[in-house]
Amino acid sequence: MPTVSSSDPAKAIADNLEQKFGLNATQAAGVLGNLQQESGLQGDINQGGAKGAPSSNFADDNGNGWGLAQWGGTRKQGEIDYAKQNGLDPGSLQANIGFMDKELSTDYSKTISDIKNTSSTDQAAMVWDKDYELASDPQMANRDQYAQQFLQQGL
Repeated sequence: MPTVSSSDPAKAIADNLEQKFGLNATQAAGVLGNLQQESGLQGDINQGGAKGAPSSNFADDNGNGWGLAQWGGTRKQGEIDYAKQNGLDPGSLQANIGFMDKELSTDYSKTISDIKNTSSTDQAAMVWDKDYELASDPQMANRDQYAQQFLQQGL
C-alpha cells in the first residue's frame, strides 16, 4: 500500500510514480495530465461530477466512471474491493493510488514499459491514454495542456 506523502494530489501521484515505477518528471506529468482530465485529481468523484461514495452502477459505459482514473465496470469494482481489503475509504487518495499501483504492476504493466520510452509530456499522455485510460473521447489537447502545466509547475 502506498504512503501518501503529500496532501497535494498531483505531488503525491507524481512522487509515487517516480519512486515506485521509475518514471521521470516528464513522464509523470503525462500521467497527471490524463488524471486531471478524467477526475480533476479527485479520488472521490463519480463521472458527471457527483462527489462522495461510488455510484452503485458498474456499467463500463462512459457514464459511470469512478475515482482518479474514472474506472468503470470490473475496474471500478476492483478499486472498491482494494479499498475494502486495505481498510481504506474508496475515495481516498491512498486507495486510488494503491489500486492504480496494483494495476500497473499486473494487468497494465505494459503501460509502464511503454511510458518509459517517451521523452515528451505529449508522448507520455498519449501512451497513458492508449494503454491505461482507454478513453473513448480522450480530448488529447486538454490532456497535453494539463501535462505541460504540471511539468512547468515542477511536479
